[in-house]
Amino acid sequence: MEEGWLAPARPGPGRVHVAIAVVAGVLALATWFALTMTWKASSGPDDLQTTVIELNERGRAAVGGSTEELPVEVRSSRGVDYLAVALQVDNRSAGAQRVSVQLPAGVDPERTTLRVVGSLDEIRIRRDEFGKPRADVTAGGPSDDLRVLFVAPAELFNLPADKRESTGDLADLTRPIDESARSEEDELRTLNWLRDASPWLLPLLLVASAGVPLLLWWRARQRFFSMRRPGPGKELDSAPPSSLDPVGAAVLVAGARGVDAAAAFAGHVLDLVERRQLLMRRTMDVDPGAGVLIGLGHADELDDAAVDALRAAALPDGITAAVTDSRAKLRRVPEAEQDAWHLHVAARERFEGMVDRVDPKRLLGFAALLVVIAIVAIVGGAATELYGRRALLWLAAAIALPSALTFGLWARDAASWRIVTRARRTERAQWIAWRSVVGTSSGPALDQRNLPVIAATGADLAGVRTFTGPDAVALDAVTTKTINGLKAMIADD
Repeated sequence: MEEGWLAPARPGPGRVHVAIAVVAGVLALATWFALTMTWKASSGPDDLQTTVIELNERGRAAVGGSTEELPVEVRSSRGVDYLAVALQVDNRSAGAQRVSVQLPAGVDPERTTLRVVGSLDEIRIRRDEFGKPRADVTAGGPSDDLRVLFVAPAELFNLPADKRESTGDLADLTRPIDESARSEEDELRTLNWLRDASPWLLPLLLVASAGVPLLLWWRARQRFFSMRRPGPGKELDSAPPSSLDPVGAAVLVAGARGVDAAAAFAGHVLDLVERRQLLMRRTMDVDPGAGVLIGLGHADELDDAAVDALRAAALPDGITAAVTDSRAKLRRVPEAEQDAWHLHVAARERFEGMVDRVDPKRLLGFAALLVVIAIVAIVGGAATELYGRRALLWLAAAIALPSALTFGLWARDAASWRIVTRARRTERAQWIAWRSVVGTSSGPALDQRNLPVIAATGADLAGVRTFTGPDAVALDAVTTKTINGLKAMIADD
């Protein structure tokens, strides 16, 4: 950084910012993992809790070891009556559970079904060695009681006369429990995927929540402070107010108006001549008459849109471009290369103008939006009973909160960058004042080294020579017709 150039006290992101963002991201993801991924308990055979539903031939049901009868209903489906037994099994212990059915002799177990839902972990419906239905519930975390529904054809039992009348449609009992089973399977699938993916997913999400905002912050800082920043200003002598290159000067002087891409082209080509990257000499003996020749041989390895444009409009030898004083005989740049130059100027305009678009309020607004998203996700996760959805919502909160913190720190530092914007407005005023008087009778004399920025910043060529000798080279060969000829080579008209 050169002496006298403005820079904020906090360019960020520094090591402290990186440490804060990373620690916040690690804590948020670790908290999420502890709250949502550690619910699975290990249960051995000794922890198995068994619930047996005992039915007799009269259709009476009870839980083994209990004298209290279970409610039994007769429901119909497609003209067939079914015996339905519904009950709830305590699942608060979170141990492994087994729910089985003890049928009376003579009842075909293959014609019976058992449904169980309500566990946080896997439920397997199978049949024992005698073909009787059984549900094995692996260890899960605390959740609602298990909902159990046993269904069997009513004709398999010798029901009392007062119990044979159907009380409704069987689907009214089976549909809710089947939908709950599908929902719980989806939630379990989500939880298992998150658990299995955690070894690679958590580092990736840490990068997304902390690394990406830090990278964007660093990239914005690099692009912001790699621009030519305003200097302290100078007296209105022959030197420009700052060391902007011709295209940058054209962008700055244009302000809110569109940049004169043709003038910027002329100034940029003359800047390459001044820096000896292109050769120029005056000529009187090349058709169609007086003008300058620009040698492109030294620019073979120069990746430059202006050089590409000159090469496209070169003489048949391919390494010499002629800028004639006669506009009618001038070779124009082909449209493809013209478009490439205009795109280059538009990119520089966006780049140089980015200083006016670093808006701390916008960054603060984005940080506030992330905080709102995190709060909504936390509340929504706490309100839902679906464990998979809760895990996803809280994961969104664990990503949003560290990102919000990083964007907030970025906004705080970016507020100090605005000093460059204010100084830039001052510099533009100095440039316009210098440009309006340099070379005039009342202003400082024109230094030939300032011809590139003079050509790039307007149509007024006060102080630029109108003729020169036939043996002039480099900037000494430049006249007002040379500058206008360069503009005409690439101008839209």
